[in-house]
Amino acid sequence: MFQRMLASALFAGAAAGLIAALLHFAFVQQLILLGEQYESGAISHFTSGSAPAPTTTDDPGHSHDAETATSTHSHDTDAASSDLQRNGLTVLFMGLVYISYGMLLTAGFGLAETMGQRIGPQQGLLWGLAGFAAFQLAPAMGLAPELPGTIAADLGARQ
Repeated sequence: MFQRMLASALFAGAAAGLIAALLHFAFVQQLILLGEQYESGAISHFTSGSAPAPTTTDDPGHSHDAETATSTHSHDTDAASSDLQRNGLTVLFMGLVYISYGMLLTAGFGLAETMGQRIGPQQGLLWGLAGFAAFQLAPAMGLAPELPGTIAADLGARQ
């Protein structure tokens, strides 16, 4: 019986993780990439076209353009393999997170059955919705995160 419970938790968690990763790619990935461009200084809001490029210093006596620094450091890795690695790790870790959620849910089902409660499909669905509300929906009820450089609400309201 333990093997069936473990297999069902693994299968359901992997399926939910794959769906969550696809939703992440559809709705969240572009915002993360845009935020990284703001953080790196590649794009910025409210600047004129005549602003000088930011400089970086590798050592105290030598400074050079940020473009030169990034081009010398980025030639080692290929952009396509970097994107593939990033997306692959996103799928992997979302799968692991949702597999762990499935295992927690299955452990709760097993505990409920030892206490004499019979968990059917309707109760399982309610348990899953309650877990989603506790672990995903409730933490997201605050203000949505904003990209750097955009007009946002007051810091106190965002916290």
